Amino acid sequence: MTGRYWLYRRSIGHQVPIEISEARYRELASARSTLTDAASFEQKYDLLLGNYMAFESWAATYSISVAVTFDHSYDAALKTFGEANRHVMNLLSSARSYIDQVKQDFSHLPLSPPFADQAIAGLSAAYDECKEYRFLEALRNHVQHYAPPVHGIAPARQDGDQWAWVESVAFNCLREYLEENPKFKKSVLAEAAKETELRHAIRQYVAAISRTHITLRRAVAVEVEAARLAFTRAIEDFAVLNADGSVGLAAGIELENGDHENVVSILLNWDDARLKLAQKNRYPVLTA
Repeated sequence: MTGRYWLYRRSIGHQVPIEISEARYRELASARSTLTDAASFEQKYDLLLGNYMAFESWAATYSISVAVTFDHSYDAALKTFGEANRHVMNLLSSARSYIDQVKQDFSHLPLSPPFADQAIAGLSAAYDECKEYRFLEALRNHVQHYAPPVHGIAPARQDGDQWAWVESVAFNCLREYLEENPKFKKSVLAEAAKETELRHAIRQYVAAISRTHITLRRAVAVEVEAARLAFTRAIEDFAVLNADGSVGLAAGIELENGDHENVVSILLNWDDARLKLAQKNRYPVLTA
């Protein structure tokens, strides 16, 4: 290994590579890790929101269709239970994935406290403060190991709020069925109502996770912005000497044979997609 570090284009054709310091190379390598984690951070949150929106859209459409078609056949009911359970189970699965995986993001950053500790603290606070969060976390375990979550479909109480027009039907989870599972968390059962309307509970649950996500995004905002700036400057510096552009730009350590190792790809189009996701999901989910 020569111990020399370069900005260069990984493509055939004339170019003018730029020698950089080891410190700048390590800055770019860290920036790549930061932007990769930032993309994953936003993608898993967007997956959760996508499943949440799919459930709300389906439930609203079903509520309207009930008011129009009046199909109370056994076949229709069986199909509805299947669809309701599928949507709820998908949402609970994506929420659990988010909760488990977000703690692994940004582990390379020297934050104080570490990002994992901040994520654990934020999610623990959400658990403590929101009974619907506690209920749906326990329900997720029940769904995974015991039985589906939707036990009843009934006319919903109309309170004249903004959801009333699309909430003529309630999707209920009944405590008596949960009590049949000996492993269902007893403290959660003790505070659960006889019937839990799942749309209401899910809104509170997703909103609690959403508030935590927004807080965590702010916790790494400076580091993520600095990582993007490091890439932007590298692209701009290379473009000064290379009119053909920076497509395929990378930083690497030069070997004796002229090849490079520990190559860091430097591009921003994939991070542009991350920025769009963060912009789209910039506000916390509302509960009403």
